[in-house]
Amino acid sequence: MKRFLLIMAVAVLVPVSANALDLSNVINSAVNFTAGAVKASKNLTPVQEYYLGRAVAAQALQEYPLSSDVALNTYVNKIGQTIVQASDRPETFGGYHFAVVNSPDINAFACPGGFIFVTTGAIKAAQNEDQLAGVIAHEVAHVANKHALKAMKKAAWTGVALSTVEDVASTYGSDVVQQINASFGSAVLDVTDMVLKSGFSRGDEKQADEKGLEYMTHAGYNPQALVDFFNTMLNQGAAGSKSLFATHAATDTRIRVAEAYIKNKGLSGDTAAVRTQRFKVAAK
Repeated sequence: MKRFLLIMAVAVLVPVSANALDLSNVINSAVNFTAGAVKASKNLTPVQEYYLGRAVAAQALQEYPLSSDVALNTYVNKIGQTIVQASDRPETFGGYHFAVVNSPDINAFACPGGFIFVTTGAIKAAQNEDQLAGVIAHEVAHVANKHALKAMKKAAWTGVALSTVEDVASTYGSDVVQQINASFGSAVLDVTDMVLKSGFSRGDEKQADEKGLEYMTHAGYNPQALVDFFNTMLNQGAAGSKSLFATHAATDTRIRVAEAYIKNKGLSGDTAAVRTQRFKVAAK
């Protein structure tokens, strides 16, 4: 059985320098060229999704440095893992990982395989734990429904599978390794661009909203809190170029759709005072 090399050299929960996550090292870590092994028109295996997600996360962390606040990261992880257990996909190959990144942007983003990041700006914008849980639940829904992998159909890396560089070099030679690196790098950049800049399709966003509302409700949170969070952003005019609205297309129409979904599905919950107090301590 072939052993897999880690594409991202550090766990996302350990604060590190973004310089240590050089994309060239990520790409050169582990790929194997096998004709027909992975087709661009087919879904990746859970293992391949995981390693792609690590590479995308590494690239994202060059723009968004990890927060060194251990207590805040632990807090966000507890919320995230609670949401995950209430989702349609409670397990991924490498498990879900949640981390806080330092940025004033009110944003959150999800990489394939379960790497989910929330900005300090988004945490400060939230008024309670339920609102933060709603943001996280939306991102979990993107992973659970594999929305980011749709970009793979556009990526030029047909025939790429994950293995070790040694296996590739010994079998195919360095010229093929270079070809693989270029193809895999294209896929990573394609997905990273979608996650951080272009965003998902309106259909995917709608599904993530709906599933996210269900997940947070099943986890014991108040689904109305996510709508409240969006309304706060609209009232504050926070729809900037790097805000949650820019990459997630949150509008007054989207808010009305979410409210209708909550009503039609009979979703409900209370914003517990104990959670709000816990949030104030963690997000101080």
